[in-house]
Amino acid sequence: MKSFKLLFTICFIFILNVEAKKIPGIIITETDTFEVVLKVPIDFFSGKPNYPKVQNKLSYITPRGMLTDVYPENLKEVQFTYLHKTYRFISCLKGDFSDSPIGKNKNIFVRLICDGELKLFNYYATNLGVGYDAMPTLQYYKKDVLQKGDSRYTISSLNFEITMSKFLSNCPELLKKIQRKVLKSRNIITIVNEYNKNCGS
Repeated sequence: MKSFKLLFTICFIFILNVEAKKIPGIIITETDTFEVVLKVPIDFFSGKPNYPKVQNKLSYITPRGMLTDVYPENLKEVQFTYLHKTYRFISCLKGDFSDSPIGKNKNIFVRLICDGELKLFNYYATNLGVGYDAMPTLQYYKKDVLQKGDSRYTISSLNFEITMSKFLSNCPELLKKIQRKVLKSRNIITIVNEYNKNCGS
């Protein structure tokens, strides 16, 4: 009886955790832009879009009411607004990112956090861990990535100042704040916004 209750609880939590909501959005291909109704998986616990699921595929409802899946390989970008917050997911080659998510997709959707000459993305990498009853399970962890031109840097607190000195060499005042530890890796959104405001072309 106890095992049945445990199984029921796990299944109930799983069902809640993968709830999808109908959200108006935009999908952008190489040649066209379409307004659609997306079905976005929402994490029950955080109340936010479930990034690990979104980055591999999204679904939308056609004008005839049919549910259609779209994959990163087929799109340039997906946009939608949820709870007054705009989300932009850009299609990128999976091989361009270290520790990229497990899956058969050639591309993934990475979330664009800050746009400009200096861009900030994040995505969820995966590895195999050990879960309940020592069974293998996928574990997700977030990675933040800076992009300037064709150069990308996965943000880490290790060697952060040294890497930023090379990456943001044309922005000396901002670098001083980083070197004096006024701004650290956890302040990356502030760093990117300040760079684009004061040092971007």
